[in-house]
Amino acid sequence: LSYETYAQVQYDEVRRMRLRTLAGGGIRFTAIDEEGVDIHVGTGLMYEVEKWREIENDPSSDFYKEIPKISNYLGVEFTLSKHVKLNLWGQYQTGYDTEDNRRRNRYAAEASLNFIISRRVVWLNRFGYFYDAQPVIAINPAFYQLMNGLSINF
Repeated sequence: LSYETYAQVQYDEVRRMRLRTLAGGGIRFTAIDEEGVDIHVGTGLMYEVEKWREIENDPSSDFYKEIPKISNYLGVEFTLSKHVKLNLWGQYQTGYDTEDNRRRNRYAAEASLNFIISRRVVWLNRFGYFYDAQPVIAINPAFYQLMNGLSINF
């Protein structure tokens, strides 16, 4: 059992989310920690502040949404070889929006296939799928991300 804290800042112009900040903490439990596989689960509390634009290209339609949430996740890491790792991750967040009198549920899943080039260099490949059951504004509730990149660790 271990404790974790986190903070995040992001934006998504395509979805008209001008800013998202959050901070939280919780507990993490390692269910399996064996050669080749690592499985952990976590739960905790977070506080999320988002700035949304209701009408595209109209800054006067910007508004803030602040929601405390419960966040839960399951992570699995497979070491496929000395140079290849596969990470699978799923998350469920829920909170109650007192302004709109409704629950705000978010589901997320990610898969990463990482190639270890050297002790300090990793080629990353990640696919993520996200679903907001009750979006704050009229947008598609589901979206995905595909990322490729190079990680250099010092």
